[in-house]
Amino acid sequence: MKTTTRNLIVENIGLAWVYSPPKARQYLNEALKGFAQHERDEAAGAERFLAAVRAEADPQPKQSGDQNFAGVRRLLAALQSRSYPVTRRKLCREAGLNGKTFGTYISILRNQGYQIECSREGRKTPVYQLVRKAG
Repeated sequence: MKTTTRNLIVENIGLAWVYSPPKARQYLNEALKGFAQHERDEAAGAERFLAAVRAEADPQPKQSGDQNFAGVRRLLAALQSRSYPVTRRKLCREAGLNGKTFGTYISILRNQGYQIECSREGRKTPVYQLVRKAG
């Protein structure tokens, strides 16, 4: 709700309060409490949103050449959690990645020694499966 609209309503409630019977004042009081709660909920929602955005941000590499990004670890966990092939879209959704970084992270995992199989086998979109772990 826009602040100007809310302010106009509150001003009119104040005028109505003066000329209203006690039962109507009770309803007006509940409306004012609702406005106050709405403001608190909006502030709390904004804080939750900012906390989630900060938590999702990938940390910088600890040292130059370090390729242990959080996104790579999430992608590896998504691949390890399944023993069957999975589409790129599902892996991206589960690991919280966008499509542009997916190929890069798959390459990083392959360079670290993981064998990741990509096949189409009668499908429009390829599916990915972790075949062998590194080491």
